[in-house]
Amino acid sequence: MVRGLKTTVMKEQIARIIDYIYESGWMVNLNSRRNEADHFSKCININYQTRGKKLYWTLLHECGHMIIRSNPATFMCRYPGITAALVSEKAAGYTNYRVDTVREEFNAWDEGEKLAEQLGLELDKKAYRKFGNTCLLSYIKWCTKNK
Repeated sequence: MVRGLKTTVMKEQIARIIDYIYESGWMVNLNSRRNEADHFSKCININYQTRGKKLYWTLLHECGHMIIRSNPATFMCRYPGITAALVSEKAAGYTNYRVDTVREEFNAWDEGEKLAEQLGLELDKKAYRKFGNTCLLSYIKWCTKNK
């Protein structure tokens, strides 16, 4: 794929991702304080300072979460540690919750890459994965730190 996307192409591809989010019954907030896919409110929140390629990649990643959580029964079976934490605040301190959170993060990056392909978007996979790895490292550190 093309290494550097031109600004116009980037904007068009970001618009296609946003259209996909709306078509999936979710909303998009580009003026948030954090990047997250809030499955309770069905809204993808993006930090207001995120721009350019990072915005593009982050939207793909957050769509990955949206896709992963689209079937609650499958999600509950695949990520029991997260499911337990939704029911019990105490469970959020358990190792299973942390590991399942990291697993979901890895899978969301993969789902974002699949979505780009499904939508026919240009994606520099090497740069996307490098950015994803940087983000994943913070989750790995969080997962392995002492409570």
